[in-house]
Amino acid sequence: MFAAFMVLCEVLGFTLLLSALREPLWRILGESGIGQILVWPAYGLIILVLAAAVNKFARGEGLRALGFRCRTSFQGDVWSGVVAYAVLNVATLPFDIAALADRARLTESMMQQFGLSSMAEIVAGGSMLAMMLGFLTGAFHEEILFRGYYQGTGGRVLSPGAGFFIALLPFTLGHYPSHPEWTMAQVVATVLPGIALGLLFGVTGSLVAVMTLHTLANWINSYPVLVLVASGSRTAAMLTAGVSAAAFLALVWIRRNREIRMLTQAVANIFRGSPGRSMISGLLIGAVLLAIWPYRPAGVWAGLGGVCLIGLSMAANRLRGRHT
Repeated sequence: MFAAFMVLCEVLGFTLLLSALREPLWRILGESGIGQILVWPAYGLIILVLAAAVNKFARGEGLRALGFRCRTSFQGDVWSGVVAYAVLNVATLPFDIAALADRARLTESMMQQFGLSSMAEIVAGGSMLAMMLGFLTGAFHEEILFRGYYQGTGGRVLSPGAGFFIALLPFTLGHYPSHPEWTMAQVVATVLPGIALGLLFGVTGSLVAVMTLHTLANWINSYPVLVLVASGSRTAAMLTAGVSAAAFLALVWIRRNREIRMLTQAVANIFRGSPGRSMISGLLIGAVLLAIWPYRPAGVWAGLGGVCLIGLSMAANRLRGRHT
C-alpha cells in the first residue's frame, strides 16, 4: 500500500504540474494555425523533460526507463508496431466504421484548413498529412506521457499489470472530457487501441514500437474518411477499409510464427506475474487520474501542488531506499 500511495502522489503531482505548464504554452503557440500544430510536439518535449527529471531524482533512472530504447533493434521494434497494428486494424474495423461519419466531419475541416481540393491532393497529400499530424499531434506526446511515464512508473514500482491500468483509464476515457465534440462512438473506438498500446509497451518497453502503432492507427484509420469526404461515397470508404483490413489480416498470418507468437507469450507473462492487489491499485490510480483529467486549475496552485506532491514522493522514495 505504501508503494501504491507513493505512485499516486507522484503521478498526481506530475499531472497537476504538467497542467500548469500547459496553459501558458497554449496561450503562446495556440493562436495561429501553424502554432496549433507545433504546440503538440512542444508539449511532448515538456513532458519528456519533466518526466526525465522526476525519474532521475526519484529513482535515479535515465531515459531508457521512459522507453527510449529498442527491444531488439530500431527496425525490429518498428516491425513489432506494424504487426501489432495489423491485429488492431482487424479487431477495430467495426468500431472504426461506426465512427466513420463523425471522423469525416472532423477531417473535412482539416482539409479545408490546408486547402486540399482535388482528388490527387486529398488521396496523396491528405494521406501524408494525416500520417504527419498523427505523429506530431498524437503519438509523440501521448506515448511519452501514458506509456513511457504513467505505465512505466507503475510497472516498475508496482507491477506490469498495475502500470497497464494506470495508463489505460486516462488515455481511453480521458478523450471524452478532453474532446467534448467527440461522440461516444469515437471515445469507445479508442479503448481497443489503448489496450493494444499498453500491451505492446508492456511487451517491448519501447516507445519506437508504440509510436509506430499509434501513428499507423491515427493515419490509416482516417484514410477511408478522406476517401469518403473526397467522393461523397460511403461505398468507396467501406471498400478501402475492407481492402486494408484484408491486407493486414494477411500480414498477421504471415508473421504468426514470429511477432504474433512473441507478443501473445509476452502478454501472458505480463499478467501472470502481476499480483491482484497491485492491479487493483493500478485501477484506482488510473481512476484518480481520469477524475482530474478535464481539470485545468490556476497555474500557480497547480504548480505548487505539483511541486509539493512530487517532492513528497521523492522524499518518501529516498527514505524507503535507506531502509531497504
